[in-house]
Amino acid sequence: MTKEELSIDDLEDQTLLMVPPGISEKNDQLRQEILERHPDISIKYTNGRYDINVFNQAVDDNVALVNLTPWKNIHPNLVTVPLKTDIEVEYGILAAKHADGKVQNFTKQIRRLLS
Repeated sequence: MTKEELSIDDLEDQTLLMVPPGISEKNDQLRQEILERHPDISIKYTNGRYDINVFNQAVDDNVALVNLTPWKNIHPNLVTVPLKTDIEVEYGILAAKHADGKVQNFTKQIRRLLS
């Protein structure tokens, strides 16, 4: 039976694959919580930011990987299960500094809607 959502307690006695400290503020917050409150969770670090090699490593090593929900279909041999925490991840829109008119118009409309 697969759970629809995991708590940090569910990761006890597991190895968790994470980016190294300093790359992601939200991963750093989660790491700190694990280190302080969950000493039975082992943390294994990637060589840096995620790429296809990291996802393959998670499969090959059979370890859990801290992942963003939008990446849920990034690898055919991985499944994403939401992790229940109080840590919130903000999303944004990334565009070129000197975007064309359509992109500039779109970002202006978004700013207007959010203000």
